[in-house]
Order: sequence, then structure tokens, then C-alpha cells
Amino acid sequence: MRGRIPNMFILIILALLVSISCEHRELLDPQGMHYIRIYLDEDIRNVTYGFYNPDLERPEYKSPQVFRAVLASPETGRIVSEKYLSNSGEDERGRYIDGYMPAMAGTYDFLAYQMGSVVTLVENADNYNTMRAYTKQISSRLMEYLPATRQNIDEGRIVNQPDLFFHSAHRGIKVRNNTYIDTLLTAEGDYFTAHSMVQSYYIQVRVSGFEYIRSAVSLLGGLAGSSKISGHGEFEMSDSVYVFFGMKYTGKERHAASETTTATLYATFNTFGKLPDAKNVYAICFEFSLSDGSTQMERIDITDMFDTPIVRDKQWILLEDEILIKPPEGADKGGGLNPGVDDWEDVQAEITM
Repeated sequence: MRGRIPNMFILIILALLVSISCEHRELLDPQGMHYIRIYLDEDIRNVTYGFYNPDLERPEYKSPQVFRAVLASPETGRIVSEKYLSNSGEDERGRYIDGYMPAMAGTYDFLAYQMGSVVTLVENADNYNTMRAYTKQISSRLMEYLPATRQNIDEGRIVNQPDLFFHSAHRGIKVRNNTYIDTLLTAEGDYFTAHSMVQSYYIQVRVSGFEYIRSAVSLLGGLAGSSKISGHGEFEMSDSVYVFFGMKYTGKERHAASETTTATLYATFNTFGKLPDAKNVYAICFEFSLSDGSTQMERIDITDMFDTPIVRDKQWILLEDEILIKPPEGADKGGGLNPGVDDWEDVQAEITM
């Protein structure tokens, strides 16, 4: 009998542990948990609508899939709660990303931004007030396309154009004590909405002597190299950059009188925005790689164009200038399609991970 008492004691303890472990608990504890819904404003000029010529190749667009949502202290900007949201839905209002976020009662600053870009990067991600989106300098390989331009531009980094980057920022979001899952809303009592803080511009220029060109790339100066995520358009004036992008061609015309080919070069490029106080620096630099391996660089000042309605309202930069390409050494007289416009070399940006 004495030998059985310890065994019975052990059995009683095990039974108590089993009863405790089997206590029913909700998978999602409603206390301190809050629902978040972020609608996507995907009306992006020159990308999803408002393209200058619908017959031309449009930029590729992919809808955001993952967001990082944070709540921060209004006094310090320090992140006190964060959640990665990937659930997706759609209703009559449009597509949205939603999920649940833990937070204690209080007043916070709210910020949600898109994840997953390999080009648009985020720095100071642990502080609401200093968090910024930026892009890196172009690779050494792309620098090889700019031998003449690098010698003729003002100071400033040459960077990759940013990807479209969605964000939603609101100050003074009140979080209350709750015993059920409530919904975080804006001060106006609505769901959150994310907009792209990156703008897309369409640009085109006519080029005579196109048959001598192997490839063409461009730089546009006077643009912001980064932007504050919690407040779109808040730039650092010292962060002036040149944005790099390649050009495509369309509308080839063969002229019998001059025996040259004229084509329209075009591109859609992305930018955080133009620096508001950067006067007389919005210069577009074209560098053409010619059939003999030489280059030709052309620079056009487009500062005044940004004040015109077509650029301000439609974000179309339609250059009236026609660039004349000088025949390279050894080219056939009168043109002759040397090496031929079908040998146009597409310039692909290399992204450093």
C-alpha cells in the first residue's frame, strides 16, 4: 500500500496538468487586438491610366501584396507596435490589404507602407519621424553607358529610378481599451487608404540619324533622391540626384531627301518628386551609343516645362527639340541603316541586393 501512494500522487498531478492544458482559448485574443484595412489607390498617372499613347509599351505594374503597419509614439516617433499584413480582399470600393494588430490603449501615429521592392529601400525603419524611402546609385555596368555625360553634369548622385511605393500615414490615431476586436480608423472615421508616393512621368524626343544609334540612356537632374515616408513630399534639399533610365523607340521615318531615319524616343520614368527650390537644374541628358562605339551626349534644359499645364497636370514631357545624330566615322554616306535600327540595344538596370 505504501508503495502505491507516490504513484497515485503522480497520477493526480498529471490529471490536473491535463485539465489545465486543455482549457479552451481563442486563437486570436480579442483583448488588445485591432482590425486594420488599407485600401489601395491604384490610379497612377502614366501607369494604370493617362498614358500619352496607348499603343506604346507601358511600364509593368504589379499590385502591392504585403504591407508593414506600425504604431509610433507621437512624442518620440519610436515604433511601439508593428504587424506585416498580407491578407487581400476586394469590394465595391476596390482592393485592400487587411489584418490584425496588437496595441495597448493610447494615442499613436500610424504608418503603413509597401514591402517587397528590391529597388525602393527604407532607412531608419525604427522611427516614424525619420523613416525614409530611397534608391541606391546605379551599378558600375550602367555607368559604362555614360562616359560623356559623367564629365558634363553637375554634382549629384546618379541613382536608379524608384519602384512605385505605396504608403498611408496618419497622426493622432486613438486606440481604446477593448474586450473585443475593434477597428482602427482615421480621424475622419474611415478605413486607411494607401497612395503611391512615387510619380511617373512620360517623356519623348525626336532624333534624326537614328540609324547610327546602338542604344540611348538618359539622366534627369534636379530630382529628390529620397522622401520621408510619413509625409509625402518632405525632401532633404541637399539630396539632389540624377535619375537614370533607358529609352525605347517608335515612329521610324525614312527621309528620301536626306536619306536619314527619324524616330521618336520615349520612356516612362519614376521619381520621388522634383525639388521645389531647385531652379534651373532640371536638365535632361541623353547619351547615345553609336555604331562605331563612340558616344554623343545632348543636354536640354527643361526647367520651364514643369510650369506648363501639360507637365503639371498630365506629367507628359514632350520635347520640341529634334536631336541630330552626327554620322560616326566610317558610316556609309547618306545613312544606310548602319548597323540597322533592329540592332537597338535595350539597357537593363542591374539591382544590387
